[in-house]
Amino acid sequence: APSLAPEGAYLVTGGLGGVLQQVARWLVARGARRLVLTSRRGLAAASQQQLDFVAELQAAGAAVEVAAVDVCDKEAMRGVLGAAAPVAGIVHGAGVMTMETLRTLGRDGLAATLAPKVAGSLNLHALSSELGLALDFFVMFSSISAVWGSNQLAHYSAANGFCDALAAHRRSLGLTALSVDWGLLAEGGMSAHEDAKFAAAMGLRPLSVPEYTAALGSLIAADAAHKI
Repeated sequence: APSLAPEGAYLVTGGLGGVLQQVARWLVARGARRLVLTSRRGLAAASQQQLDFVAELQAAGAAVEVAAVDVCDKEAMRGVLGAAAPVAGIVHGAGVMTMETLRTLGRDGLAATLAPKVAGSLNLHALSSELGLALDFFVMFSSISAVWGSNQLAHYSAANGFCDALAAHRRSLGLTALSVDWGLLAEGGMSAHEDAKFAAAMGLRPLSVPEYTAALGSLIAADAAHKI
């Protein structure tokens, strides 16, 4: 796994969520000392567990900013990234997942699922160039549902498929990019929604926290572009 630059800031969108909390801990363990975590509601609506999590990172020596911002708001994100300069790495994990068929989802539900993955990813992609960010990595959290589909998650599959395509596009431009199609994760992610018996019947098990953070580090160090 790579060692991180203590002078650089690392952005984690959706950073108060369970899976992304583990990523933030991993970043600090690898040497990050400046974290910017985004959350649409910020600390004003944070749970005690989330407040304790931020305090834990600070006690470990990291300066932590929790920005109450929607990654889909390009100008708001411009302000966050500009204030955090120099930004050394981005992990885009913000997303919305609801179990529902397209027949009943409706336009609003579809737009809500697509927005953070499509508009959010595009905003980060555009801003990283517009602000001249010298990124060591640009990671997007995708899902195995983008590869094999999932009952009642066609909208989520499409949103994650966009992240996979954007990673390929960034690489074609000579820019760093990694889209990871995660399977079941032990804390949050699809594991909170998938039928455990169905997954077990297919021979699948959730990745533990050490397994998926180790995998993330290995993929970044190996300069991978898209991994399932």
